[in-house]
Amino acid sequence: MNKADSNRKTLRTMLESGKTPVVPGAYDPLSAKLVERAGFPAVYVGSYATAAAGFGMADVGLVTMAEMAAHAKKIADAVDIPVIADGENGWNNAANIWRTIRSFEQAGVWHYGVFSGRAWQQQIYPMVKNVILHITERLKRRPHSRRFARTILTAHPISAERRCRRDNA
Repeated sequence: MNKADSNRKTLRTMLESGKTPVVPGAYDPLSAKLVERAGFPAVYVGSYATAAAGFGMADVGLVTMAEMAAHAKKIADAVDIPVIADGENGWNNAANIWRTIRSFEQAGVWHYGVFSGRAWQQQIYPMVKNVILHITERLKRRPHSRRFARTILTAHPISAERRCRRDNA
């Protein structure tokens, strides 16, 4: 089993334990090494961190899927713990969703997509719904693959419980 598969297995076991892991973010390979050295079980690479560290700009949607995957790969190569990377929304169309998954797998990271927000639900999701369902079925057959999502809890009037129920639907 290679390093990426081993890390995916480790992360899957961690998620199936029923405990919520604390996964700090890193913006480059050195900060990821600090996360690992501090004893955390995994490290997260977000799109803002990639835009800021990789290009010196804010995350305004300019980082491409290939750039995000390449940056995450540098971090995955530097550490021996699982790396979770932001797969954005699959880069907004049906053709790119599967390509995003493949690119992040080849980079040796566990990716996730953030499929939320009013624009996504009203405009994009209806166009790619069948592709997402097909991908979900294919991922179920892959060893150590898992579909999961992040929920951002804010001071929004929706309660944390309601937000989690909505995201799990």
